[in-house]
Amino acid sequence: MIFMPHNFLLVWLFQLLSVGVLGGGIYILYEWYEGELVGTSYLVAGLVMVLWTFGGRFISLPLLRRPGNEEPKFMRSKTVQRLPRPDGSVLQVEFFGPEDGQPIILSHGWGPNSTIWYYAKRQLSDRFRVIVWDLPGLGKSSKAKNNNHSIEKYAPDSSMKQIHLQLLTFLYW
Repeated sequence: MIFMPHNFLLVWLFQLLSVGVLGGGIYILYEWYEGELVGTSYLVAGLVMVLWTFGGRFISLPLLRRPGNEEPKFMRSKTVQRLPRPDGSVLQVEFFGPEDGQPIILSHGWGPNSTIWYYAKRQLSDRFRVIVWDLPGLGKSSKAKNNNHSIEKYAPDSSMKQIHLQLLTFLYW
């Protein structure tokens, strides 16, 4: 427990709190419906608690958002290479920064695409050759012919290692 990051504990506590607020709101509404709690204030409190758990982000986020125009944008490069793969998919590889800069390859997780690296591309592309790519079937990369995008497929054939090697081969042509 001592080695656990504090951010994880904070997120866990807020999730626990939101479950408690939802349960408390449902309990208050149920007791009001049964006639145990009398008064419209209990109805309003229960409704506010339940609605806060489902729609509170639309109230909280505008209050917590920093002013300014630092919002990420879907930034794509004009320097693009399409990399065909043996499984029939074609990977989208984008390059940012000077061609003679030291290369940095950024790989996104499963679900988003390469546009999540907006801040890294913006901060690093003035002195490094930043290379971003989309996983097969995500972003601008095409799907495999057999539609197999499982983790089990990528792990045994070392597909991700092959992709990184192919990306590095493109760098040093």
